[in-house]
Formats: sequence, C-alpha cells, structure tokens
Amino acid sequence: TYFGYFLMGEFSATISDRHLHSSCCTIDGNQNASSFFVSPRLTEGLRIAWPDPRFSVTGDCVIDNLTGLMWAKNVNLAGQLLWQEAISYANGLTLCGYSDWRLPNIKESLSLIDRSAYSPALPNGHPFTNVLSTAYLWSSTTVIPITQNAWTLYMAQGYDLNSWPGNIKASNIRYVWPVRSVQ
Repeated sequence: TYFGYFLMGEFSATISDRHLHSSCCTIDGNQNASSFFVSPRLTEGLRIAWPDPRFSVTGDCVIDNLTGLMWAKNVNLAGQLLWQEAISYANGLTLCGYSDWRLPNIKESLSLIDRSAYSPALPNGHPFTNVLSTAYLWSSTTVIPITQNAWTLYMAQGYDLNSWPGNIKASNIRYVWPVRSVQ
C-alpha cells in the first residue's frame, strides 16, 4: 500500500474532500510504489505514473513535471513569516525572471509529498535545497470554519494541519515556499 497525492484538474477545489493523507492504493506486481500518486477525486485504484524526470531544475527554480508547477529551489528562501507577510512576500517575489509567484494552496503543497519518505517527506533525489525536515510551511488556504487559521504542511511526515494552535495566521510564523504555474 502506498500513500500519496496527485490532484487532477484545478487545485482550487475546496478542502471538504480532504483526509487526503488517508487516500491510498495498492500497487500490483513489481512496480515501484513510490512512483505513483493517487487522486482521491478519481476512481479508486487509478494510478498515475510520475514522469521521468519528475523535476527539472532551471537556475534557482524547479519545475514539477507531474503538476506543471514551478517552485523556488530554496525551500527556506524567506525564512519564517506571519501568514499575511508570507502572502505578501510570495506575491512580491521576482525569481528566475518571473514575478507571478504566490503562496501555494494546501493541495499544491501536498502534491510534492512522497509518503514513502520521511523527514523530509519529499521524493528521493528531489533537487530542493535548504529543506528543513521538521519545518511547517504556510499555504494560502484558510481553514473553514476556523478562519483565523491557515492550512500548513509539516515536512517531516507530509501531513496537512489545520486546527493546530500553531496555525494561527496573525500570531504564528511559518516557512514560505513560493510557487507559480508554468502553463
């Protein structure tokens, strides 16, 4: 059994279909289970192979060939900020010649997670730098109905957290990992 995420279609769907970390599939035969993501929004058991290579490095940026998202190569680019500061930082960033950076939503953040990896829960051989294995990363997604909180990603295990007291937007600092759409 392999646990993972890949979200087909738009990333802006509501989190009401969450419990993403409990989505799983069984990989049959001798296939490498760490090279598949399963979407909770697709028919159960449908497998999507990771492209080879999964990531392409372009200077200080990394393109995820699975999702079409470009990430800052340096996961600790801005340090820790309050949520609104994190949004402002990402929106004002110019990197690799692009100025349309933003804070990822929680589903975009989860799309990078490899459930067979731990501390950090990123695919083996990922090209990212300054990954703090126990870091909490902000997402742009507000928790409903606890609107003073935002969803965060815990890098050690790849879990998404919502109502934890450390997710209060106005008083907690978290790391910022900017993203942009390639297409």
